[in-house]
Parts: sequence; C-alpha cells; structure tokens
Amino acid sequence: MIDIKNLYYHYKKTKPILQNFNFRLDAGDRLAILGNNGVGKSTLLKCLTRIILPQKGEMTFEGQDLLKTNRVSLAKCLAFVAQDSPAVHITVYDMIMLGRKPYIKWGIQDEDTATVCDVIRRLDLENLVTCFVDELSGGERQKVMLARALAQQPRILLLDEPTSNLDMRNQYEVLSLIKEISIEHKIAVIMVIHDINLALRFCNKFLLIKDSKIFDTGGEEILSGEKIEAVYGIPVSVIELEKIRFVVPVQKHDQ
Repeated sequence: MIDIKNLYYHYKKTKPILQNFNFRLDAGDRLAILGNNGVGKSTLLKCLTRIILPQKGEMTFEGQDLLKTNRVSLAKCLAFVAQDSPAVHITVYDMIMLGRKPYIKWGIQDEDTATVCDVIRRLDLENLVTCFVDELSGGERQKVMLARALAQQPRILLLDEPTSNLDMRNQYEVLSLIKEISIEHKIAVIMVIHDINLALRFCNKFLLIKDSKIFDTGGEEILSGEKIEAVYGIPVSVIELEKIRFVVPVQKHDQ
C-alpha cells in the first residue's frame, strides 16, 4: 500500500537527517516511529506530507507517486496532525469542517456535515463545538486537530506525538479510537510517539531510528531489551503482564 524507498533528506549545512529510509505499510497497519530526539522522526513525517521535499527517494501509495500528486488528491489520501496545535480564533466546528475542504466544490453538502458530526461525536467534542479554538486547553486543541484530520477521511493518517498534551485517560481514549478507526476503515497510521508502552498497546508495526538511519523495523518482536538499549542508550527490561508487553527502565548493578 505505502512504499518508501531510499528516502534521503538533509537540512542545509547539516549532516543527513534521513539516510536511505526503506519501509512498507499495508492498509490498517499502525506504525510507531521510535527513537531519541533529533534523529529524524518528525522530519520523516514532514517529507511524507511534502511540507519539505526529500532530496532523494520514492514515496508511493498504491502505485501512485506521492511526490508528484496534486495537492487536492494528496489531501484526500493523507492527513497530518502536527505536534503543535494552532491557537486560532475560529470555532471548533469550523476548524473540523476545514478537513472537508478537499471535497467541497460549490458549498458544504449533507455528506460533509454528517462526516463532521460523526467525528465530533466519536471524539466526544459535542460540548466544545461553539467554543473558539484559541480558548481551549492544549489537550482539547490536540483532539480538535485530530478530528479535523479524521474529517478528511484519509487513507493514511500521520501523527506527530498525538498524546503529548493529553492526560492518561485521554491518551488511551484517543489511541483506542485511532486503532478502532484504522482497523474499521483500513487506514494506515504512522505516528511519532515517545512512550514505547503506548506504542506497544496500540501499534502493530514499529520502526526504530538511530543516528538518522533505520536501526530495525517490524512487529513487536523487534522491541527486545537489547535493541531498545542500543537505540536509547538506557538499559531496560521487557516484561509481560496480562498478555501485554511493557518496557521498564532498569539500573545496572554497577551503577
């Protein structure tokens, strides 16, 4: 479904930040991008959305060249939720309706309204629809921007730290909904996330980055204590509780 081949990017006067990235995702996969700060996780998402253009490589979706696709077609295919949610002075309802922009030609149709209302219901935003976005908390704005992305009805959903401003309850509710929608509508999800345990709970594919290169990619079997320590530079133990795997930092005996 999504094929990334030899993707390469470097900022001016810096060393390469993405070095020959190769991976593939199928419909309904949920990929967690994991690694230390500054290794290229967010840069990868920006390349996939064409916020920045890679200097080399290929990005295709079902054989379609994402580097050459026009903006409207790209917006119908792909939605992106950035790490920082903009605090703009428009209502929550209008912000979410902006997700329907790629589909609107001569005015808002019943289908657009129905899609927006369904997303509002599923994200439990009914009490906020008349509020202004710049009056919301960071966590509320984050949920609104996710709602706007889901209103696009994308085939690929890109998320940059989608739980960074959310409390524990909202983290689980939002990621549970993303997983549910991904499976239900066969949406491929690519998310940058720092919490490995949340990634293990809600993702089925993982991509480890070290020194701006892919260290390993695959299912949860790649998240061994040895590989996690190699990537993050901290010793960990991988345990299982009620058939759910957890990663726990540990202290070496000589420390």
